Order: sequence, then C-alpha cells, then structure tokens
Amino acid sequence: MPFDLDKFTGLASRSVYEAMLRGHTKGGSLKLALKLLSMAKESNRVLDTGVYAKLILELGKDPDKSTLMLVLLEELAVRDDLNLTPQDCTAIMKICIRLGRFEIVEGLYDWFRKSGGNPTSNRLLDLPAYRVVIKFFVALNDLSRAVRYFSKLKEAGFSPTFDIYCSLIKVYMASGRLAKCKDICKEAEMAGFRFDEQQC
Repeated sequence: MPFDLDKFTGLASRSVYEAMLRGHTKGGSLKLALKLLSMAKESNRVLDTGVYAKLILELGKDPDKSTLMLVLLEELAVRDDLNLTPQDCTAIMKICIRLGRFEIVEGLYDWFRKSGGNPTSNRLLDLPAYRVVIKFFVALNDLSRAVRYFSKLKEAGFSPTFDIYCSLIKVYMASGRLAKCKDICKEAEMAGFRFDEQQC
C-alpha cells in the first residue's frame, strides 16, 4: 500500500513535522524536506526556527540552491520568535558572506548582538562568530568596527587566529595605516605566526 504523505501530515502534530523535517534534512532528502515545509505552511503550522536554520545550512552547501535558501532566510527574518544557536547563526552568516548578501549578515549580527546583550540570555559570541563578524566588517572596509570587534575578541579571552590577523592587516592596508599593519604583524609573530607575501 503506498504511503499517503498528505494524509499523514494532515494528522501530524508540530513536533512530528519538525522531527520529519530534521530527519529528511540530515539525511539529505532536501526535496522532501522542502515539500514538508510547504505543507506545514499551507496548514498554517508555525515550525521552530531551528528547523529552518538546519535546512538553510544544507541548501547553502549547493550554490545552485542559493535562491531557495534566500527565500527561507527571508521567511526567517520576519519571525518574532527567532531562536538560533550561536553555531547556526555563525554558519548562516558565513554562507551569506560567500553569496555577497551583506545586508542579511548585518541583520543576523544585530539580532545576535541584541540577544547576547539581554541579561536573561546566555548567548555570547564564540570565536567562529567573532571571525565571521570581523571578516564581514573587513569586506565592507569598515575599519573602526573591524578593529572594535578584534579588541572585543581579545577581551573575551580568545586568541586571534592567523586568518583574523590577515583580515586586520588587509583592512589597515586598505586604509593606508602601514604602522598599524606592522603592529599587527609584530603581535601575530609574538603569538607564533609567520607571514610571507603570499599568505595574506
């Protein structure tokens, strides 16, 4: 007897929908996951934003699916109950930077910062999030904010990675701040990194 997906989902609870979506997303059945998401919307079921995030991350792995991913991101952006893990937020920002969608990165970053600033929230920027945010501001050639978050990264007790040092050198070079480039190179070398012209 063939499986009647429409009949099954008509009887399914929100948690069952979410479990099925997570399973199909994790298993790589993205077409079926998107169909389930569409059926949930048709039946006015509001699913957890984390389910959207996982599907967006899987779609983001395939450049041919960027249009579908951006549609889901737009749906996610209007949700009042946005609740992403720091890892999901960072991963989505990375994908959006790769696609050149800086306005989405900025929106996610603002949400992330505001949720982290709430005394009732346990959210703090982790090292990958700092890396993404610094690279984002470097891509925008926003020296002051790139430097501010470089300082905040260190204040939070993280050690800058080689690529973060390279990003800072690039943004200082673009601003003609050669003395600052030398300072960053010296700091990086004291941390055990070595530079050559091809590396940054």
